[in-house]
Amino acid sequence: MKSKNLISITVAVLFAATIQAKDVPIGSFAKGSNDGWTLNLGKEFPGAQGSFAIVEDAGSASGHAAYMEGTFGQGGNYVAIEKRLALPVPFKTLKFKAKITGLDSIVIRLTDATGQIHQQMIRVKDSSDWQTVEVNDCKGESYSAFGGAKDGKWHNPLKGVSILITKAGLARGEKAGKIIFSDIVLTQGLFEQPQNYGVYQRQSDNTAEIPVVICSTEIKNITWRCRPADAWRQLKFQRNADSSTAAIRLPAGGWYRLEFKLEDQNAKITETAVEHVGVGEVFITAGQSNAANWGEPRQQTITGMVAAFDGSAWHPAIDPMPVCDGQMGSIWPLLGDRLAAELKMPVGFLCLGVGGSEINMWTPENYRNQIKGKQNYGRFEKYIPLLKPYGCRALLWHQGESDRMVRQDVYYNDLKSTITGFKKDFGDIPWLVATVGNCWVDPKSGTGCRAAQQQVVAEGLARRGPDTDVIGKEFRLKEGKSSHFNQQGLETHAALWREAINKELLNERH
Repeated sequence: MKSKNLISITVAVLFAATIQAKDVPIGSFAKGSNDGWTLNLGKEFPGAQGSFAIVEDAGSASGHAAYMEGTFGQGGNYVAIEKRLALPVPFKTLKFKAKITGLDSIVIRLTDATGQIHQQMIRVKDSSDWQTVEVNDCKGESYSAFGGAKDGKWHNPLKGVSILITKAGLARGEKAGKIIFSDIVLTQGLFEQPQNYGVYQRQSDNTAEIPVVICSTEIKNITWRCRPADAWRQLKFQRNADSSTAAIRLPAGGWYRLEFKLEDQNAKITETAVEHVGVGEVFITAGQSNAANWGEPRQQTITGMVAAFDGSAWHPAIDPMPVCDGQMGSIWPLLGDRLAAELKMPVGFLCLGVGGSEINMWTPENYRNQIKGKQNYGRFEKYIPLLKPYGCRALLWHQGESDRMVRQDVYYNDLKSTITGFKKDFGDIPWLVATVGNCWVDPKSGTGCRAAQQQVVAEGLARRGPDTDVIGKEFRLKEGKSSHFNQQGLETHAALWREAINKELLNERH
């Protein structure tokens, strides 16, 4: 890779008073604000009644608190307040103060990166005095999990929180439950970098520099090792006014377990670890529906060596892939498994595709001129900088079905503008451009966009991706009336991309 725009080679360690994780307030309710919390009456179980308001309370840090009430005289199961985090964070602990009336227990729901909801019951005191409620794992009393990955495992980061008054949690003889909440705080994981399941792009020497960011206060000494078979060693770092920098280099492979011992000024040692760190191949994918989640059925990594990035954290590649649209299946877990098995290293994806999008919806000019409905270039501006610590091998572009009637020169100008704009803004990352125009339906369809896609390759603006119009009707949904792929089609599509990547990228230096 020529560009350094997406490569991070430093380790940043932040300092203050003690080695501790960073607190993230998500419910201070200062100045009467609801801080993004909303009321949910659990309408899937009709009948519950409830209310939610911000009230003054001298016992809270801000002078305000949240009040929630739930009654079940006419049925229902629960009443909740909930918050979806604008910026998901790695989860360690959820903690808040509460005054509780009429309840023996409450329920906490935590939504992880896959959309899986982890639910557990918390025993509480029926008391008008402040008490602290704390959740620091996802395996508490009456634990259950549903939705998302459906595997009962926590996948960072935390994306949402719900606090429930339930009918089952009412104290004996009570018909309503009331809670006053204050000072709701998340403690995020000690590490911002490396990320669990993070994939870091290997370089020409088959290694990668792994960035480490430790959200702590004061560190005197750091030792580390890479499992399964590495010895403890010192991590040398250069201390600045409020940070230190260093570098950890690892060979291609993984998953590695990185273990750390952090010693503070009082010689107290904190031991911690990042369980899954990989050095391998990282790809950005973009285009329209066949680059997103519009195939069927859903896929997931079988090797366990494929990860997806959602802009804040990584997690195992399970459809629907994050960021790109659609709720069905994609080719990316399949492609990742093929690459991971052959290369013996993890593979990561940042998927940005938008179903039904035309090429003119991706140009930087239309984005910056704020043309309505043509703002997809903004997805690059939002997510590509977030990929910077990990690096990237290439962008895989699959788009053209919606432009099957567009002239060659029109499509060429828009595609050229998108590629050159991207490289100017984000670095000279190779593009692999698929040849696609729906000619599998009609040989006369899509000739303009197919010729334009081949033109940008011939001129050296991009490298040659697969010709996916060769995938026939028997590999498509709705008996070939849809352009989206069935299981055989997804597998064939993944195989074609594997061949193109091998020819255009992997054979050139590795």
